Amino acid sequence: MDRRIRSVSIEGVQVQLDGGDGVMGAEDKAHLHVVLRGRVQGVNFRRFVMEKATLLGLRGTVGNLPNGMSLEVHAEGPREGLEALLEHLRRGPRGALVMEVVEELSRFTGDYKDFTSSYP
Repeated sequence: MDRRIRSVSIEGVQVQLDGGDGVMGAEDKAHLHVVLRGRVQGVNFRRFVMEKATLLGLRGTVGNLPNGMSLEVHAEGPREGLEALLEHLRRGPRGALVMEVVEELSRFTGDYKDFTSSYP
């Protein structure tokens, strides 16, 4: 019996974890860079991002930007997980107000070992 997990639902966002065969190549992975602007500092947004990213099996970093109203995320992993994370980022945690989302998808680098939070 095949017991590999192929998809997961996190707060209503369904994510396919692999192509169904349990094998995922670098071409199925990517790097997502996101800058969020609005009420995104002081509302536990970094913790929110770390929890969602970890549940989705992503690696990377999240940190506040020095302007006091922006947050930056670098995440790597399966494209489906990155898309699900982006949906969560657009909504944000309770108390957040996301006014602008600037996103860029690029090649997977493999530079991250886990998901971390930084504070300037």
